[in-house]
Amino acid sequence: MLATVRLLGIPITCYPAFIIGLCLVTKIIRIFLNKYSKKQSEEKAVRDEKIAQLQKEAGGDRNVLSDKIYEYYKESNYNPYLTFLSKVALIIIDFAIVAVMVTTFKPISNFHVVEKDTATTITQIYMEKEEKSTPYTEIRVLKDLEKYESDFEKGGVPKADIQKLYDLRESFSLGSLKTYLVPPVKDNPQLMSIPTLAMVLYVLQYIIGLWQSIEKMRLSFKKLKPAGKAMMLTQPILNTAFLALTATIVFNTPIVISFYFIVTYTWNLINTIVQLIKTRKTAKSAKIAAINSANETLKQKQEGKA
Repeated sequence: MLATVRLLGIPITCYPAFIIGLCLVTKIIRIFLNKYSKKQSEEKAVRDEKIAQLQKEAGGDRNVLSDKIYEYYKESNYNPYLTFLSKVALIIIDFAIVAVMVTTFKPISNFHVVEKDTATTITQIYMEKEEKSTPYTEIRVLKDLEKYESDFEKGGVPKADIQKLYDLRESFSLGSLKTYLVPPVKDNPQLMSIPTLAMVLYVLQYIIGLWQSIEKMRLSFKKLKPAGKAMMLTQPILNTAFLALTATIVFNTPIVISFYFIVTYTWNLINTIVQLIKTRKTAKSAKIAAINSANETLKQKQEGKA
């Protein structure tokens, strides 16, 4: 029987799978929210023009203007509250992802598998034996459960609560991979391959992004205003800084968090590749259309001379 723990009332038997599933669900939700936001942004110019016209018609009467705007929004099926809520929803999604990942830093306390006093007792006993504390003391407790199980029992921790810690540890495992551990993990190259894969995917995304920035700079740098040039020049620097930050996070936090980065960067890479293919097809179609148009014009000129 699989061990089950709960996070905010949600039963979880495999935390890595939970993070992967949550990340995919939020990505799909984000697609629809971004489409809606994009549509509203594209229609904003039309709405602004219409509202300016309604202001003239209202002649400075706010009540009349309010009624006219209400009727216009109703006729065009536009709800300003939905636009606002879609932006709030995106923020909530990002916050939820961060919150779920941060819970892994102190799994015993954040998953509430035992009472708060019991969790404190367990941590204190462990720190007395180890004589040192780190931001990941609770993760080390899970790692060394067998070693200090008898000490926890002598300290008054019920066997049932110790079993709950074993269940918690099992919920963080993916097969034989103990994803609750923090890199570096010696003598386990399979486990270290998870954060390494996350970084490889991000480096690929970084290289593609850098190439796109160079292409944009080559094609349009001279046409840009000083502010635009400054933004274009600083973008690669910011991307490099984010690369360093990502590496710091991936190799200094529980390995289970790397699954979020793997899903995110795989999703981003696929999306980037699809967009590049679409752009190339569009450019190719435009080039063919231009050649055909030029040939048609040349043909008409030749026929006119004849």
